[in-house]
Amino acid sequence: MADFQVVVAGAGPTGLVMANILGAFGIETLLVEANASTVSEPRAVSIDDESLRTMQYLGLIDPVRAHIVAGYGSHYYSAAGDCFARVMPDIMEFGFPRRSAFRQPTLEAQLREGLARYPCVKTRFLTRVTRIEDRGDSVSVDLRAQDGSIETVGARYVAACDGARSGIREALKISLTGSTYAQRWLIVDLVGSTDWFRHTRVYCDPARPALALPGPHGTRRYEFMMMPGETAEELLEESRVRGLMARHSAEDEGLEIVRKVVYQFHARIAERWRSGNVFLSGDAAHLTPPFAGQGMNSGVRDAQNLAWKLALTLRGELGEGVLDTYESERRSHAWALIQMAVTMGHVMMPTSRWNAFVTQWGMRLLSLYPPAR
Repeated sequence: MADFQVVVAGAGPTGLVMANILGAFGIETLLVEANASTVSEPRAVSIDDESLRTMQYLGLIDPVRAHIVAGYGSHYYSAAGDCFARVMPDIMEFGFPRRSAFRQPTLEAQLREGLARYPCVKTRFLTRVTRIEDRGDSVSVDLRAQDGSIETVGARYVAACDGARSGIREALKISLTGSTYAQRWLIVDLVGSTDWFRHTRVYCDPARPALALPGPHGTRRYEFMMMPGETAEELLEESRVRGLMARHSAEDEGLEIVRKVVYQFHARIAERWRSGNVFLSGDAAHLTPPFAGQGMNSGVRDAQNLAWKLALTLRGELGEGVLDTYESERRSHAWALIQMAVTMGHVMMPTSRWNAFVTQWGMRLLSLYPPAR
């Protein structure tokens, strides 16, 4: 049985950041991922100042910053096309713009390349965690390779960064609390855009709430809410997709579609983030609607918070009690951001014209009072 100090399950942004930090501390780490590589399709599109500060902490800020659109805001439009609110986060408390556009495949590739600096970090792709057994002073982990062979490895700790459908969370019988949105959304990613507008457009139209988000290197994303009576199959038809985009931009109508998918949003959090020597992080611990752009960023915060504590505990520089501060420091913050995203969703998804009128005029009036603004 091969031995590691930490097994990190999942090579998404959370797991990759976790492995980079552990590597920098010289911790013998195994990073396991079920897929063949890091993601190739667009997923998260917004990276905040704290995550960029983490990239700086990892020594990767220069390559990361070369592939982002730094510092963009949001413009909110009524059904009539009037801009009733602008959110322009210009301050840089943490040294970087509050909100920047990025490409998750690019970031994940950069984080994976960063692991090459650390001989103590090993990676196993096309490998699944099939069983874990916490023995008190260690954790036994069964790994299934693509050919079906099983290998058992030992670790002092396991960081479960294995996503929304976390098999480790399910094996530990840790439930999620919260809610699932009844609405589903169509997500469309494009390349080749020449639209000069660098901010998010939020169309708060009860007939069809929608968003248009900028991205680096001519990429663009549209999000459209599925309306009652519609099916995912009909909404995914290319002619339907292009018709929806044409309502908002003639420039984007003929662009290449690299991804279109319908999915449901969640506002949920794990009832506990630790079970003995196993810790939940990222989407395994919390799921948020995308309206605040904080899903991936919350996972990066998890990794930043937990990894150095694991490392210094393993090096004998801190007692194990510090590991209990991970959940106490992160859980309430993650839930507060989920609630903020839910609140923002009420503005973006008015349920009726009256609801839209009241919300939008309320925001116009609030903006006249500087503290509220």
